[in-house]
Amino acid sequence: MIASNGIALRCSGVSKVFDDAVALHGFDLALASGTLMALLGPSGCGKTTALRVMAGFETPSAGEVWVGDRKVAGGGEWVPPEKRRIGMVFQDWALFPHLDVWHNIAFGLDGDPDRVSDVIDMMDLNGYERRMPHELSGGQQQRVALARALAPSPEVILLDEPFSNLDATLRASVRAEVAQVLHDVKATAIFVTHDQEEALAMADEIAVMVGGRVLQVGSPHDVYGAPASMEVASLVGEANFIRAVVHANEASSALGTIAAPGVPDGDAEVLVRPEAIELVFDELGDAHIIRTEFYGHDQLVSAKLGDGSVVEARLLGPHPELRVDAPVRARLAGSARFFSNGSPV
Repeated sequence: MIASNGIALRCSGVSKVFDDAVALHGFDLALASGTLMALLGPSGCGKTTALRVMAGFETPSAGEVWVGDRKVAGGGEWVPPEKRRIGMVFQDWALFPHLDVWHNIAFGLDGDPDRVSDVIDMMDLNGYERRMPHELSGGQQQRVALARALAPSPEVILLDEPFSNLDATLRASVRAEVAQVLHDVKATAIFVTHDQEEALAMADEIAVMVGGRVLQVGSPHDVYGAPASMEVASLVGEANFIRAVVHANEASSALGTIAAPGVPDGDAEVLVRPEAIELVFDELGDAHIIRTEFYGHDQLVSAKLGDGSVVEARLLGPHPELRVDAPVRARLAGSARFFSNGSPV
């Protein structure tokens, strides 16, 4: 049952300690019904531990976990995993190697053939019912694992780095397919990832996690465009931080003068995303190219500015004149965000 406030899953003040290692510390998270959320953070920050606590595979050392209106952990309450109405897709998919697709999906459904058929249709697995897991491609195995999680109609689905076992080419298509299925069935889900692009491309909301706690939750646009700290900015997308001195609503920097309305006078760090930097070939430019990465549709170009700092610019299309050592003029061609002592100003 979904909570009356529309929150499908909530963690409040959750901590988890393994011997002397603190995996979660004051972990707070609220997942609205029908939302696909990415739990994004670097390796070792506690993402998988958080998922396991939600699922009931780990007992929290402190705090509470709620599924809808029901407390499932904390305050003397404990509901085992199989009774939480939470579906889980593991990193290695954990398909039963001795069962075919149909029986993998049917596992735990008490033999409801209609529901199995519905999920097979939903995941476009018709014709694969009698195949064994080893006879499937990686993408097909991924779909079977998701189908098995969806089959019991859980209130929440948890996915632990679900695309990490796929090659780069297949990963992009499978994640788009999975996101579409989850949205089509109005599923409520959290997927763990350390891939910034994956989180930005798939999620309705991103929860940025560092050191066992959540630093910011918001839409991909909000978290990317208005990060709550320099640390969040570095974890969500590519980030350039430019040293600047602010005086009278203007900031002097190696990128020139930047408008700084309402920013207090003094030293500041300016967040400039790569797509907001323009590099133009100029024999008299005080910057020069030190590295280029060409992707066809765009390229990532690194330039050393006049003060010795290095910035990355993402430019559309080919720019053959921007070769290594070429002199360039760099300027701000988009928005900037100011920080002081790691926090936005």
